[in-house]
Amino acid sequence: SKEFKCNKCIGACNASGVENITEWNVGGIDKNSSLAFYFDILASKPHSSNAHPPVFLQFQTKYQHSDGSNRIRVTTVARCLAAPDDTRELAYGFDQEAASVLMARYAVERCKTDEPLDVIRWLDRMLIKLVSKFAGYKRDDPNSFRLSREFSLYPQFMFYLRRSQFLQTFNASPDETVYYRSLLLRESVANSLVMIQPALLQYTTDSDHPIPVLLDSTSMKSDVILLLDTFFYILVWH
Repeated sequence: SKEFKCNKCIGACNASGVENITEWNVGGIDKNSSLAFYFDILASKPHSSNAHPPVFLQFQTKYQHSDGSNRIRVTTVARCLAAPDDTRELAYGFDQEAASVLMARYAVERCKTDEPLDVIRWLDRMLIKLVSKFAGYKRDDPNSFRLSREFSLYPQFMFYLRRSQFLQTFNASPDETVYYRSLLLRESVANSLVMIQPALLQYTTDSDHPIPVLLDSTSMKSDVILLLDTFFYILVWH
C-alpha cells in the first residue's frame, strides 16, 4: 500500500541496491530464522473512530527447494493503521515482546556507527518517551506509576538489554561481540528474548514442573535447584 514504505531490514541478509531497497538476499532460512522490517508511514489520513481501512503488505520469498526446483512463496498481510493520537488503539495492537526484539536489533545496528554508550542513552530516551505517553502516574508520586498489561514487560526487557553483552562490550573480544550480535540478528523472537533476559527456572521435589522465578538472589534457596538458560549457556545451581 502507498501509505507506508520499508525503511530497512535488519537480520542475516544483504540488501540488493542502495536506495529505495525492496529486495534482500538471505543465505539460508530455517524454522528459527527471522528478519526485522522497519517501515515509515508516508500518509496518515484522518478516519472516524469506527473506520480504519486496512493497508496491505506483501512478501515474496524466492528459494531453491531441496529437490532442485525454484519456488516462490507469497505472503500477504492486511493491517489497520491507528491514528497517532489514538493511544488506546495503539496500546491494543502493541506486541511488547516483538517490540523489544525490534529495539534490540535496531540498537545493535546503531552500534556500527555510534558508541555503545550513546546507543544505551538512546534506548533510555525511547523508553522514557513510551512510558510518558502510555503510563498512568501522578506527578511527584513514584508509587502511582502504572503500565497496562500490553506494556508491563517492556521496561524490564530494556533493563536487561542495556546491560547485555550486545551493548556492554567491556572485557569481551571483538570476535565474541560479533558472535553474540550475529545470533541476535537472526534468531526468532522467543530465542532473542532469552538472550536479552535469561530464563531462570526453579525445580523442587514437590513439583514435576519447573517454575519461572525472578533473576534475583532471593531465588537462591537451600531446598531448590535453579536452571539458568541464557541461550548461549546453561547453568545449574544447587
